Amino acid sequence: ISNPITVISKEITDINTAPRLVATIQNSSVSDFRDIQFTAVVFDTAGNWYIIDESYLVRKVAAATGIITSVAGKFRFNDGANTAALLSDPIGLAVDAAGNGYIAEQWGHRIRKVIGNTEVFSTIAGNSVLSTTGDGGPATAATLNQPLGVFVDSSNNIWIAEGGSARIRKIN
Repeated sequence: ISNPITVISKEITDINTAPRLVATIQNSSVSDFRDIQFTAVVFDTAGNWYIIDESYLVRKVAAATGIITSVAGKFRFNDGANTAALLSDPIGLAVDAAGNGYIAEQWGHRIRKVIGNTEVFSTIAGNSVLSTTGDGGPATAATLNQPLGVFVDSSNNIWIAEGGSARIRKIN
């Protein structure tokens, strides 16, 4: 990992591996993030940050301006555009090389895809049923058991870490 990120006590810390310096990017005195716990942070290909917070919001920090906006919000499931897309305990984030985002919903038992800059959400795996069925079939027909993490590799395979079943699953 060239620039590992560590979340420590409600602070986002960037560890720059070149000169080995640690710098706080955000601290609890910033009003937009005061008293918020973060569960995940990733960067897209343009350098924008995407953060999941304890209020079930996915927030974007624009690389060029530092402006923080809510990309998706609140609790419960709904596909759709921007903040109309509701999430059920988002906990894991990933971004692919094309800039598409992926969100693991622990209690929604699904993986959501955010198409690039359109901020349109769709379900690509799982169907809100807590189980582990569907291997070998369409990902949208499969069931997931508390997906906690999601990763997209260089071949665009999507890897899912399921906490409830202690399994690693792959969508290709």
